[in-house]
Amino acid sequence: MNEKDVHQTSTIDNLHLIAASISDTSSIYNEKFTWYDYSFFTIMLAASALIGVYFGFYKKQETMKDYLFGGKNMGVLPISMSMTANAVSGISLLAIPADIYRYGTAYWFGYPATILIVVLSYFVFLPVFFKLQITSTFHYLKLRFDTKTRLLGSLLYGIYSFLYLPIVIYVPALALAQATGLHLHVITWLVCIVCIFYTSVGGLKAVVYSDTLQFILIMSSLLIVFVMGTYKAGGIWNVLNIAYENERFSIPADFDLTKRDTLWSGTIGIFFTWLYGNAINQVLIQKCLALPSRKHIKTSLILYCIGIFIIGTLCVTNGLLIYAYFWNCDPVESGILEKHDQLIPFYIINILKIPGLPGLFIAGIFSAALSTLSGSMNGLSGTIYEDFIGPRLSKKISESTKSKILKLIAVLIGAICTVLVSVVEHLGGILALSNSLLGVTTGTIVGLFSVGMLIPMVNSKGAYYGGLTTLTIMTVIVGGYQWNQSQGNLVYPTLPISVEGCSNSSILLENLNKTISTTAAHNEDVFFLFRISFYWYTLIGLIIFTITSVLISSCTKTGKIVSRDLLSPVIYRFLSENYMTSPPTYTSIDKALIVIENNK
Repeated sequence: MNEKDVHQTSTIDNLHLIAASISDTSSIYNEKFTWYDYSFFTIMLAASALIGVYFGFYKKQETMKDYLFGGKNMGVLPISMSMTANAVSGISLLAIPADIYRYGTAYWFGYPATILIVVLSYFVFLPVFFKLQITSTFHYLKLRFDTKTRLLGSLLYGIYSFLYLPIVIYVPALALAQATGLHLHVITWLVCIVCIFYTSVGGLKAVVYSDTLQFILIMSSLLIVFVMGTYKAGGIWNVLNIAYENERFSIPADFDLTKRDTLWSGTIGIFFTWLYGNAINQVLIQKCLALPSRKHIKTSLILYCIGIFIIGTLCVTNGLLIYAYFWNCDPVESGILEKHDQLIPFYIINILKIPGLPGLFIAGIFSAALSTLSGSMNGLSGTIYEDFIGPRLSKKISESTKSKILKLIAVLIGAICTVLVSVVEHLGGILALSNSLLGVTTGTIVGLFSVGMLIPMVNSKGAYYGGLTTLTIMTVIVGGYQWNQSQGNLVYPTLPISVEGCSNSSILLENLNKTISTTAAHNEDVFFLFRISFYWYTLIGLIIFTITSVLISSCTKTGKIVSRDLLSPVIYRFLSENYMTSPPTYTSIDKALIVIENNK
């Protein structure tokens, strides 16, 4: 017997010991936070609050420029760490390992795609935003199209945020509730109050520097879980061997849109799913514009790509570690857990049993959630003010008053998202839920900016009515998917999950086989559009928007020449002389001076 076989046998023996005592789960799987864990968690929250106090009261953000852009003198490293922490969210740390455990490693292919997305952003979208120096990315839609289209884009971003942020809050609250026994809603309000406080008081600088702290926590917790989990499973080769033998590396290559995880959904589908968040998202653009020059932006984006790739790979690997331990006795099918989304905190608390690690990891999950929440609150408050409130206020309003209004908006956003957590907890799996709900809006938002910057012939009518058409169609598709899933009509089959090592394996195996045998029959009865994998939603929305906007614009030609400043540099070579001589679109002398200074 070679060393790998010894390690695998050891792992199997451990599983049989676990299975033998499943009937008395309260004695083994009832570990809770220790004082070490509470210490780590409390220190993280206190540090985030103190950062808000520092930038809110000692380094006051008096002006709108300070609040939203940190005075435009932010450092490359804090911004890149902040963008990475903001993009990760607790969903990545909690839901991705559970998804890998059940559906395999197809999701990992999205991380190399992130590099291409960021390159696309740097050369296609960012030059336009950098030149215009606008507070809200959706102000671009007014300059390119009209006020109606701008408001539509801002409304879509608001819907996107209020669909996504409650999930971001719910994920770590679920983990902490499992670890401490506290009620989920008590946790959500407690932690969100801290986040609302430091975001509303401290502005972008508080967000960025608290994100930096939280990035360090995220990386530390992931690395410790990886190292200790690998040791517990008998080495990385044993982990990979168990995953291979149980089809976790088996990725279908057929182009079937109704299959959940394939090579193409993991590459093309996820590429477009992540396109909005990593290319034109208000939060990402806002942080890039907080840097002094395009050179700083380039460096920051390179570091961002590296950070996303490392964290994503660790999340995927942690999913394989958990599978290597439970491959012969699934905790959900055996009745130990209610949801697979509880796997990672359960594994850390009850299997690794390292003093302080549960507190560190769940602090990391909360750090990721707070980072995403705070960045989105800051960005959304700017959008709401610029697009809905600012135009209706007196032009004589002071910068101090503007800053106070922004802070009030941030508080309201946080409160609404916290209330919506009670809706999210009754819906399906976290990863599928977040990707499917966001599919309502992301295709249209990506379409508005992509078509606006790359297809000059599209006019305001084409953009506006194309957006409404796409929003309506995608609402029907996503709504149909969610309804059929909630009714049990739509169930994606998982990769092999075993209960043979459990003490009551015969009963569990019979129930598991019934579930698997009825899955395919259920899915075939559902209308095709409602069976499409949620990974394709953004691409479908983008295609619908592009076709409808071009068709409508062709029928309603205005003859208006679009300013060259509103188009991406990648299409300059294809423009006629009319575009090359169009006037600049600066909205103020101050912004024109900023552009001149940055381009010296």
